[in-house]
Amino acid sequence: MADSGREHLLVPRAVRTTGHCEFSAVEAGTAWDDLVDWVEDGARPDGDDVLDAETVADPAYGCRFSDAVAYAAAPAPSEDDTRRLFEACPRWLVSFAWRSPRSWPGCGRMIG
Repeated sequence: MADSGREHLLVPRAVRTTGHCEFSAVEAGTAWDDLVDWVEDGARPDGDDVLDAETVADPAYGCRFSDAVAYAAAPAPSEDDTRRLFEACPRWLVSFAWRSPRSWPGCGRMIG
């Protein structure tokens, strides 16, 4: 991104799962709404610093945008659900306000 001069168009968010298709409806819907707001209103959404090693090493990293309800409902870790591979986020960091998404982008899971 930096080489192309477009790093200002990227807002990374860390979510406590290992697969990109494990986002909960709340996580995906909130990200989608924030993207639409950014495009329509110029309101750049908040994100996480994914390049700073000290930040990434913090035990609370990934809590800001992770869905506490999805974590609470997650089963034991499996190939399809990795939330429980992570420690629970401290209560005060997980304040995910649910917003009705305009649209929820879907994820297809490859079987093979």
